[in-house]
Amino acid sequence: MAISTAELVGKVKGLQQTSESLANQVTFAEQDLRKSIAVLSVLTKGSSSGEDATRGVIAASDSVNKAILSLKELGRLSDVFIRNAVK
Repeated sequence: MAISTAELVGKVKGLQQTSESLANQVTFAEQDLRKSIAVLSVLTKGSSSGEDATRGVIAASDSVNKAILSLKELGRLSDVFIRNAVK
């Protein structure tokens, strides 16, 4: 079963829209996480275990940020694919 270029472009556009939407949603969540880190660091200052927990949340936030960058890159690469596919 072969798929036409137009169908493939349509599927890639759908993937691109989903990726962009997810990147936006995750960006908002990451911003909230950063605000929580600021509060957590103040509340746990001087506590070894609290500071360890804060570092863990910072690491999680960094990972979420990498996911955002990956989703944005997927959107960019989808644009490249679409441009090349319709030539």
